[in-house]
Amino acid sequence: RVHFVKLFNLLIKRGMCPLSVLLLMFVYTHQSMKVKWNVYITEGFNCFNGVKQGCVLSPILFCIYVDEL
Repeated sequence: RVHFVKLFNLLIKRGMCPLSVLLLMFVYTHQSMKVKWNVYITEGFNCFNGVKQGCVLSPILFCIYVDEL
C-alpha cells in the first residue's frame, strides 16, 4: 500500500514543486470512496492510502514510492 504521508515526503525530497505537492495532498486527502455491487452502493468512506485507479499520475507516483523501498 502507498502511504500518503510517505509519498508526499518523497515527492518533496525529490524536488517536486511544493505547490504541486500541496495540490496532490488536497486531492488525495479529500477523496471519498463508494463501493458498487450490482445495484447496491455503499455509504461514502475515506481512504488514506493507495493511488487512484485510472489516474494518469498513479503509475508515476507508485514508481517513486516503490523506488525508495
